[in-house]
Amino acid sequence: MKQYDVIIVGADGANSVVSASFPPFAPNRELAPCAFVIAQGDFYERHVAMWSDRRFPGGYFWYFPKNGEANIGVGARGSTHVRAILSGVLDDLGSRRAFEIKLHSGGVVPVGGLKRRVAWGHV
Repeated sequence: MKQYDVIIVGADGANSVVSASFPPFAPNRELAPCAFVIAQGDFYERHVAMWSDRRFPGGYFWYFPKNGEANIGVGARGSTHVRAILSGVLDDLGSRRAFEIKLHSGGVVPVGGLKRRVAWGHV
């Protein structure tokens, strides 16, 4: 008989219902505007990237490649120019690799800092 670990991953966004369902994980309520794209191209890396930079004040940039596509985005606290910031990042990336943007979108991302507890049991 095989035994499997049971793990729940709350990947349901900034207003996570999963996170709110478990008292030790109070949702991160400090949110910032974001802009992101889904791009198609040579995106086959086996790593994701997230980093802070002065171009993203109080926020961060993310790059999640998967099977020839990537979710690339920027969230910045208090900024109304996230699309312009993302456009600059995409220009930089475009100078190093070819890709085609399939979708432009936006929303909010949590920017309240790291949570003290990110796991509880198998959740």
